[in-house]
Amino acid sequence: MLAKDHAITDFEVEHDFLDIGHRCMLLNASKIAREDGRDDLILLAIEDITRRRADESTIRQSEQRLKDLIEALPGAIYTTDAEGLITSYNLAAIELWGREPELGSDDWCGSWRMYRPDGTPLLHDECPMAVALKEGR
Repeated sequence: MLAKDHAITDFEVEHDFLDIGHRCMLLNASKIAREDGRDDLILLAIEDITRRRADESTIRQSEQRLKDLIEALPGAIYTTDAEGLITSYNLAAIELWGREPELGSDDWCGSWRMYRPDGTPLLHDECPMAVALKEGR
């Protein structure tokens, strides 16, 4: 039974069914009052989200493998959002910059000076990250 004027929203239930095996179900329920004095009705929606949960788990595992790989690389690697704020980095980036950036508030460039392969200075607004951010790539 539903409590008076309440609904159940996105309630997850896991169950092992005899014929179909383990399932994860999402329940939504709401009471429908009838004006003619008859008993209220309950509208119940059940969605099988077993596949969705399995897919989410696969994605989380894949993301963790990628994070572990990036962390293990000897070169400095970092990512930013579209505004150029750092969203992730590896230990080599910390070693290069000499400090740990603050996620979501430090700008994309942790370097003080940059140089081209031939040793000439590279201006910040000419480096690949600045160009990509400027061009929305």
